[in-house]
Amino acid sequence: MSDDSPPTDAVEVVPDLDALPRPAGPAVGTSAADNVAPAVTVNVEARREGARLAIALILLGLLALLTIASLCGLLANLINARELKDVATALITPVVALVGAATGFYYGGRTP
Repeated sequence: MSDDSPPTDAVEVVPDLDALPRPAGPAVGTSAADNVAPAVTVNVEARREGARLAIALILLGLLALLTIASLCGLLANLINARELKDVATALITPVVALVGAATGFYYGGRTP
């Protein structure tokens, strides 16, 4: 006998929630107004301001890290001036552009 149905002890029976009886009104000791979920208020402008600040600070930190690492490499004779120019062209210049854009966006979005 080949029975394709799973064994009864392995099947979890989930009741149909629409078939369950529902209470006619609010719970005892509460009113209909108590069953309303409280309104959630989100200060969108404050969150946007925080995100702008975080992005600007991260990019400024990245620029500072690249600049300090490049100068330390130059002073420690790990790289020469020609290699520093290549590093500045490849890494520092795009980060400066990103910092300028992020800073402009951060301060441009602030209205007095």
